[in-house]
Amino acid sequence: MTLQVVDGAVLVGASDPLSGESEETVKATVHQGRATRSYQARLLLDALRAFPHEPVHLRIQPAMRATELTAPTSALRYLVVPMRPAGTD
Repeated sequence: MTLQVVDGAVLVGASDPLSGESEETVKATVHQGRATRSYQARLLLDALRAFPHEPVHLRIQPAMRATELTAPTSALRYLVVPMRPAGTD
C-alpha cells in the first residue's frame, strides 16, 4: 500500500496481482511538503484501527524512519515502518 502526500490530499494506492489496482484520494491538511511511502497494508490498517471514530495525524519522517500515527484526543502513539523501495537491497 502506498501513501502519496500531495497538496491538500493523500493518495492511497494498492495493487495486487489477483485483485488489480486501486487508488483513492483522501482530503487532508498537509504540512511540510510532499512525501511518498509504501507500507504493508496489514500493518497500516492495524495502526488505523487503534483510532476508531477520530481523525488521525500522520507524521511521515525522512528516509526510512517510522511513520507516526496519533489522534488529538488520545495519548496513544503508533509507529509503522515503511517498506524499502524495490531495488535498494
